[in-house]
Amino acid sequence: MVVSVVSCINDDTIPTEPSPIISNPFVQVFQEGTIEDVTSRLETTLTEKGFNLPPFSPIQHDIAASNVNLELRPTRLFVFGNPNAGTLLMQEDQRIGIDLPLKMLAFTDASDRNILGFYTATTLARRYDITNTQLLTRIDSTLIDISGLNISTPILIREENAPPLQEKESAQDLETTIAQLRTAITSREFTIIGEVAHDQAAASVDLELRPTRVLIFGKPEGGTLLMQSDQRVGIDLPLKVLVYEDENGVIKVAHYGSDFLAQRYALTDKTQVLDNINSALAAITDDAIM
Repeated sequence: MVVSVVSCINDDTIPTEPSPIISNPFVQVFQEGTIEDVTSRLETTLTEKGFNLPPFSPIQHDIAASNVNLELRPTRLFVFGNPNAGTLLMQEDQRIGIDLPLKMLAFTDASDRNILGFYTATTLARRYDITNTQLLTRIDSTLIDISGLNISTPILIREENAPPLQEKESAQDLETTIAQLRTAITSREFTIIGEVAHDQAAASVDLELRPTRVLIFGKPEGGTLLMQSDQRVGIDLPLKVLVYEDENGVIKVAHYGSDFLAQRYALTDKTQVLDNINSALAAITDDAIM
């Protein structure tokens, strides 16, 4: 049995009943059992519902932290998707590909409560030019169902304006840009966790999508420090860079800066870490487009 409660991201006051309208976009659902029980149930549920889990999912942030002699409470990121739905969103706005596939964070908080946390598709779409509200509602209903949240009304989210996606035009073709991006990442001692080829996933279900790829990479020495301030940052880590061909045939490289994380999670105690991330992302993407 799942204990379902919704909370706000910067508010430790837990409402006694879930509300269909939440003032903050991070939805938390408390779970029974150990963190291993939670992750096992989630993986089984995702598989049974026909979602694709890439080889790098789940990303075990706590294990990565321990590998560099840092401490972090259990924090596991599940990445999962359905190319039929995701492609339809990216056909409206390729930029949303940086936030796809979908994600859920399983973690144990400071009070030893096990939680599934997620952002709804409605939240994501507010940052992009998405008008397919029917599809967004279906995705939200699916996420609610997966989490075990005891609520039938779709969650309507109001999120403050986030810092915008930063984009650069590449002087190279797609494959060269991605190759240079990989080199730029690894030369700075980041580990590439995986690559999501959205366009290839679309083709596998007979849908069309211009080249749209995401590289996922990280360095636990930095990411762990942010998650030590707020574990929920783990749903937005590792870092991601989107490479895509727009409607004019221009290759673009896009990413969110660390100011996005700073605002979303009110991070005020890790300024140097955030500055380092911004500097690294700027240098990596500059190298990729030359």
